Amino acid sequence: MKHLALVESDTHEPHESISDADILVMIAMIDYLIIEVSRIDPVSAHHLKSARGSLADTVVPSALPRAH
Repeated sequence: MKHLALVESDTHEPHESISDADILVMIAMIDYLIIEVSRIDPVSAHHLKSARGSLADTVVPSALPRAH
């Protein structure tokens, strides 16, 4: 198994912008995963719901649909 260490860079590189449409697609994929995982493991589905909510609140809260 590979282990990756996250290192903060001192250089200020420009970050690539992600479009709102791409963010909505990612949220839709997480919603699909929540549905599928909930059939197998409700606890994991709960954690995915939490992660989805956090992402939705962090990115652009007003533009994203809320989880049910």
